[in-house]
Amino acid sequence: MKAALLGMALLLGLARCLPAQLNRATLTGVVSDPTGAAIVNSKITAIHVATNTTFSTATTEAGNHTLPALNIGEYRVEVEAPGFKRTVREGITLDSGASIRLDFVMELGAVTEAVQVNARAVSLETESTRVATSLTSKLVEDLPLVVAGQIRNVFNLALIAPEAKTGANTGGQFRIGGEKLPVGI
Repeated sequence: MKAALLGMALLLGLARCLPAQLNRATLTGVVSDPTGAAIVNSKITAIHVATNTTFSTATTEAGNHTLPALNIGEYRVEVEAPGFKRTVREGITLDSGASIRLDFVMELGAVTEAVQVNARAVSLETESTRVATSLTSKLVEDLPLVVAGQIRNVFNLALIAPEAKTGANTGGQFRIGGEKLPVGI
């Protein structure tokens, strides 16, 4: 009972630290011309399709762009640069905590011309090695009340997360991603 209360307190404490990161994502990448040279000061605009909210940035001297802390959801991304055709990509889906790389190769032409790409971007996170798990309320509700001969507790749910470990290999400690938490199971 004491371990369960301690576990609840630990999860509630961790929950206060997480909300800022749980519903955000990042778009990053490079804008270049057909020869591979970086295009400086290209304007990158991400439009959240559901809310029509826009987020903008400009490329660096190396042609890099980053749009951090974007709301999760579907986006349309537009790139504009003087002397190049405007490029539009639709169907970019950002999941919670994702860091998606989105590179653009601009075509020469007038700004009034546009190249539109209608393809789904694969939500493959290549910018970090982070492992994440999303849990639905249905999964939580469907968990059995008795797990391993004991009444379930918060750690039963946490143990299905990637990199969660407990037992003899961890010195009797509960660990997520190698981090030792101050509660034993």
